[in-house]
Amino acid sequence: MTYSVWLSGAENRNEFEESVQRRAQRVLLQDNGVNNLSPQPSITKRQASNIASGRFEGRVLSILMDSSSDTWRVRMDRDGTVFNVFVNASSGDVSGTSE
Repeated sequence: MTYSVWLSGAENRNEFEESVQRRAQRVLLQDNGVNNLSPQPSITKRQASNIASGRFEGRVLSILMDSSSDTWRVRMDRDGTVFNVFVNASSGDVSGTSE
């Protein structure tokens, strides 16, 4: 069974052409071994904050993702001492702290 889609109006044709171009570009990138979509961490920013707060006393100051090492860096403050907690973005494991 064959289905055909009737496109009416310039807007629908433009959307269709853009969609075809995006698909063609995606296939070309895949053929060249290029994946421009960075993997999403399974541990969210909020979860990383909760993990760090659960392991260490203190107030969370900031949270940054280091995509090269797949690690959240959670900067915390405890009584004026600022330190970092490193949380693996895939597993949620705490790899250590630094001051």
